[in-house]
Amino acid sequence: MKAHPTDDRGPAELLGEAAQRVSNLMRKEVDLARAEIDANITRAVAAVGALVAAIVFALTALHVLAAALVAALTVGVGFAGISFLLAITGLRNLSATSLAPPRTAENVQADIEMMKETSNA
Repeated sequence: MKAHPTDDRGPAELLGEAAQRVSNLMRKEVDLARAEIDANITRAVAAVGALVAAIVFALTALHVLAAALVAALTVGVGFAGISFLLAITGLRNLSATSLAPPRTAENVQADIEMMKETSNA
């Protein structure tokens, strides 16, 4: 209520009303502070949850990358071994001695010997 110049209330009543208004104001300020603190705590809990989730995802990513690296190295070493064996086999099969026809060479050598014997006789 607003005090009017013609208000008949005494100083004690006015003081009581002022104390009541100050008390109400303080109660509202405490309620506001409590609401702000609750909101800040809620935000902080959400932020901590996001950080925990980020750590879990980062550890999972590192685990997956490590597993992929091991798998890649294993497969890569396997392919390198197979390619090495194939290369060695291919080089051996392309050598000059392996490409020469051995039976034909023996037959030709035998023919040459026979011709020498025939011409000497």
